[in-house]
Amino acid sequence: MGVQTQEAQEPRLKQWEITGYGLGGFASTLPNQFKTQFGMSFMSDVAGVPVSVAGVISMLMSVWDAVNDPIIGHLADRTNTRRWGRYRPHMLLGALCMAVTSPGPSPRPPAKSICSWGRCVWR
Repeated sequence: MGVQTQEAQEPRLKQWEITGYGLGGFASTLPNQFKTQFGMSFMSDVAGVPVSVAGVISMLMSVWDAVNDPIIGHLADRTNTRRWGRYRPHMLLGALCMAVTSPGPSPRPPAKSICSWGRCVWR
């Protein structure tokens, strides 16, 4: 006797759901792409860091990420706020930290090239 199985029909995703998943993936790869596309060139060409040291810095960043990901994942799984859920507080804090630290490695523009308000914001 043959066993008959009936495959459950999975609901198809709507176009806006597919786009939402894609945008989430895009946002999560931006820091890594920045590091590989711009960070190494900046460190070696602008900051004057030797390429070997820039490579070690990049490797240490990857190791730091590999060690911290499970720790942060465990912390996020244990977080449960009634208002925001498990992950939203960590996402908001991460977004704030990225916004504050991302301009950090950029060189300061020449004083006469931007207005006084721009110099105050840059500092």
